[in-house]
Amino acid sequence: MSDGRILGIFSAPGGVGKTTITICLGWFLRRFGLKVLLVDLDPSISLSLLFFKEEKLIELERRKKTLSSAIDELLEKKTIDEIEKYLHMSKFYDSEIDVVVPDMRFPDTIDRVWYGPRARREYILKDLLDSLKVRENYDITIVDTIPFFDKKYTTITIYASDAYLIPLRPTLIDVYRTTRMLKELPQLTGIDENKLYSKIGLIFNMVATSKQRRMIEAYRDILARKISPHIYVFNNYLPNRVSFSRIGTEEATRQDIRIVEEVFGKFLEEFKEWFSNVADAEHLFLGPEEKVAKIVQTMKKLEKIIR
Repeated sequence: MSDGRILGIFSAPGGVGKTTITICLGWFLRRFGLKVLLVDLDPSISLSLLFFKEEKLIELERRKKTLSSAIDELLEKKTIDEIEKYLHMSKFYDSEIDVVVPDMRFPDTIDRVWYGPRARREYILKDLLDSLKVRENYDITIVDTIPFFDKKYTTITIYASDAYLIPLRPTLIDVYRTTRMLKELPQLTGIDENKLYSKIGLIFNMVATSKQRRMIEAYRDILARKISPHIYVFNNYLPNRVSFSRIGTEEATRQDIRIVEEVFGKFLEEFKEWFSNVADAEHLFLGPEEKVAKIVQTMKKLEKIIR
């Protein structure tokens, strides 16, 4: 395998459910049959704590098997010798998912890269993921990072990813904050705004009331007018269900899992179509017969070129 894709998940405000969406996406795509890697780029380690016990995370830090140590090795050697050292498998209900975890010194590590003499600092995450050979070993890698108040993390996530998923709540405050962030991103990253915006998908999360459901269309219009009509806003939203907050914890019940499966499944189908288009990832979601037909089609095209 050498055709994996990378999805970055970030947001303007905090508390919008980025980590929950990351976990659910990873879990559902793994159940679909894809090999999944989650990268916890949040110093609060909230994602990692849902996959590993505290004792395990302390042990990984002590044995230098964390994101910080991986970056240290990359900076020192320009490569990573033992890739498996930093990829940690965890059982999440019925699925096995690999995770790259941060540690207590991760913010200092990022600051050292960002404010140090290293050229192309914005590529540190891309270079790290390339050294870990994630595109060769995983169908999809999902990066969960902190909100936009620390712009370094958003920047390195953008440079490392093929597409970007941005959750926001159905409130005017979240829409305004997201709009301000989106306006700033092209200048911040130096990426052409049309190219950048065409890779972005916005998902309304924690939709709780009928008024909020009605307001989503108005918010769509604001985003299209103020930013760009090229930014995709998902038709399916995620409702504010307590089951999402319990998923992955000891409090989760079978009923919680059933509710999450039912609600998230609708969004997942739309996500697969969107991600296939913006990240050229159609091959990830083909069934066995479709894959064979695609290979045959490609071979026929090659034969015509050779002739």
